[in-house]
Amino acid sequence: MGCCDPKAPRVVRIKVGDGEVGLRGIDMIAKTVRGLNLEREEDIKQELLSRAKLFNYIPDPANEKYANALYQYYLTEKERV
Repeated sequence: MGCCDPKAPRVVRIKVGDGEVGLRGIDMIAKTVRGLNLEREEDIKQELLSRAKLFNYIPDPANEKYANALYQYYLTEKERV
C-alpha cells in the first residue's frame, strides 16, 4: 500500500505573480466551478479563490494575485476539456 491516499486532492504547481506555488485540489475546484456555469470573470475568480482557500493557505494581501492565477489555470483547463 502506498503512502498517500489516492483520493486526496492532488498538488498542482501554478505561477502566481513572479513565483510558482503548489496548490492542493485546484484541478477538482476548476471542474466544480466550471459546472456552476458562471459567466462573469469576477464571479469565477471569487469562486475559485474561496474554494482554493478551503484546501490551501492564501494570505489575504495576495488574494488578487491568486485569483488571477487560478483564473488563468481555469481557462487553460477549460480548453483541455
